[in-house]
Amino acid sequence: MDWLLTTRTRCLTAVELEKQLDQHLNFHKLLQLQRPLYRQIHSS
Repeated sequence: MDWLLTTRTRCLTAVELEKQLDQHLNFHKLLQLQRPLYRQIHSS
């Protein structure tokens, strides 16, 4: 299974990596907006 994951990772293009990074940054922007709610959910 590991070799498959490694191969798949190597096959990622720069554009796909950029897209993933953008999604990551957008996710964090959402977290900033939702921070009070996020704290409530994860404080338990």
